[in-house]
Amino acid sequence: MSKKIVSIALALVLALGIFCSSALAADLIARPTASTVLVDGKNIAFDAYNINGNNYFKLRDLAYVLRDSEKPFEVKWNSANNSIVLTTGYSYTPDGSEMASKGAGNKTPIPTKSKIYLDGKDVQFTAYNIEGNNYFKLRDIGETFNFSVVWDGARNTIVIDTNNVYIPEDVTSLTEARARELAQEWLDEHEIYDPNTFEEEYEEAIVDGEEYFAFYIDSMQMYWFSVLVNKKTGQMLARTISDGLDSWEEIEPLNDWYMRYYGE
Repeated sequence: MSKKIVSIALALVLALGIFCSSALAADLIARPTASTVLVDGKNIAFDAYNINGNNYFKLRDLAYVLRDSEKPFEVKWNSANNSIVLTTGYSYTPDGSEMASKGAGNKTPIPTKSKIYLDGKDVQFTAYNIEGNNYFKLRDIGETFNFSVVWDGARNTIVIDTNNVYIPEDVTSLTEARARELAQEWLDEHEIYDPNTFEEEYEEAIVDGEEYFAFYIDSMQMYWFSVLVNKKTGQMLARTISDGLDSWEEIEPLNDWYMRYYGE
């Protein structure tokens, strides 16, 4: 086969690839998300879209809303190399473009071509550019920054909870081992007792009809303390039980409990 024929064949393959990619992008439709969105219990109106059954949120809007939460992250734009720079654990710096009114009507999303860096490392996300703004799949961001994303179909509501860890959508029930890992991860970040580890024993608990694993740490100031991990969602609660004569039990969100006893 001559070099000319090979060149023509390669040109046709490249042209076909570009045509197919353009056709696939043109077939995508971004429909405004109609679901209610709760962030740590507050109803927030996001300019978000549903693409192929997944909800995509404007990256800067998410960073703005979560800037004072348990899971903040910074977003910077590097025009020199056309990149989006994400940094874990830093409060977002607003630029005035956040939380614009919700868009109306369907849009045509274009795959984001910018490079994305997370804590200095090159990473890949499913993201789209819609009218000049980058929208990221909510579950990808939840997994990346480890905050809970739960779909409440009965209420048509997306629930974002920065006090709890991310659980993959296809996980319907946690094992005891995985629940213990989640609890230990929390304990590693919150100094309480030395040694800062849970006992080997555990039990099962029911709170408001939900099933939990209960992991004990040790007696503290005459009280027994345990972390309850929801078997399905990974939500974590604190349980404090009196070690005195008057028996009583207190259960509340784990981070609220920690701030009350150990926070500044």
